[in-house]
Amino acid sequence: MITMFNRRELAVVWGMEKLDALRAVLAEAGIESTVKAPGLAADALNHAQVGGLETRTPERREYILYVAKEDYQRAAALMQGRA
Repeated sequence: MITMFNRRELAVVWGMEKLDALRAVLAEAGIESTVKAPGLAADALNHAQVGGLETRTPERREYILYVAKEDYQRAAALMQGRA
């Protein structure tokens, strides 16, 4: 299980498609990952206050991808291979 104490940031991506592609590569290699989407609560509040104007869609959202510290080197190597 990945917690805030044993994780390391691997990548910051914009858009759900990019995130899904990276997570698929990691999963194929047997590397567990977790995601944080900053501002998700703020978007919900904005939606409630102004009826959804200027709300970020999944394609326009920032996602932070984390892996366990012990998997970081292997995950980073996989990401280098994709570039």
